[in-house]
Amino acid sequence: MLTGIIITGGGDAIAQLLIERKESIDWHRFGTLCSYGLLVTGGVNHFYYKSLDNAFGAQLNIKTAAKKLVIDQCVLAPLEIAFFMSYCSVLNKSSGSLTEKLKTDLKPVVINNYIVWIPAQILNFTYIPEKLRVLYTCIICMGWNSYMSWASHNSVS
Repeated sequence: MLTGIIITGGGDAIAQLLIERKESIDWHRFGTLCSYGLLVTGGVNHFYYKSLDNAFGAQLNIKTAAKKLVIDQCVLAPLEIAFFMSYCSVLNKSSGSLTEKLKTDLKPVVINNYIVWIPAQILNFTYIPEKLRVLYTCIICMGWNSYMSWASHNSVS
């Protein structure tokens, strides 16, 4: 869970300082992302990967990886992205409409997710042992969370 805080909070700091080029960090926004890292990125993902192994097996092969990838990208990814954007919008008291934000930005963010996460998860489910999966995804998440932080606080389309 501590790793989740560091990865998600670090991603937001990168988004704010390097991508958005803000002069200083919005600490409320940073805290929101750190809380997401605590609750979801570090906490839930550990149990998520364990449940995929329980459902489909822990074998490191392409057949098992394909089954996990379909669930991961077709079911979880769009739901988690919508939840992430909603979480940021509600906790940061965004001035715009959440419905409008999801209507305009959810699809392009999900497509970008597929570009990053399909190859990453194929490697994850095919070669990475279960005990190292959260660490592996956290490394990729640093860049992905920078993008997600930016996308949740700016117009993507």
